[in-house]
This record gives sequence, structure tokens and C-alpha cells, in this order.
Amino acid sequence: MKLEDIQITFVGMEPTKALKKYVLEKIGKYEHLWKDATSIEVYLKEFVNSRGVKNDFRVDITVNLPNSGVRVEVNGENMY
Repeated sequence: MKLEDIQITFVGMEPTKALKKYVLEKIGKYEHLWKDATSIEVYLKEFVNSRGVKNDFRVDITVNLPNSGVRVEVNGENMY
């Protein structure tokens, strides 16, 4: 799998090139871990109904491997 094959989806926010580049840079650092992955999906979510709360943003990463899968979820005050 190549870095360009990673699917990035923006939910509740405007897609920006800077944010997409940032995600690819961060995931690219761990290429040795997901080189055998069949697919990688990244969801960047903003919760507009809860603005001002510490967990306004969430990043969900799903890595599908041949015999298993890995899911990572992170909440925070900003997307970076």
C-alpha cells in the first residue's frame, strides 16, 4: 500500500490541503507498521454542536490488515 492510497474523509468541517498534508506526514512516519495494510481510512470530525468543549475534534484511523484490523481514536481541542 502506498501513502497516496490512504482515504481521508472530513466530517463537519472544510477539507484543507494543509490538514491532509499533515495527516499524511504523521501516518507516513509509521509506514513500516502498515506496509502490509489492505486499506487505511482516516476520518477527521468536528463536532459543531459542542463548540467550546475540550473535545471538539476527533480523528478516527482504521487500518485493515490481511488477518486483522486496528482502530485508533483521538479526541482533542484542535485537529493538530
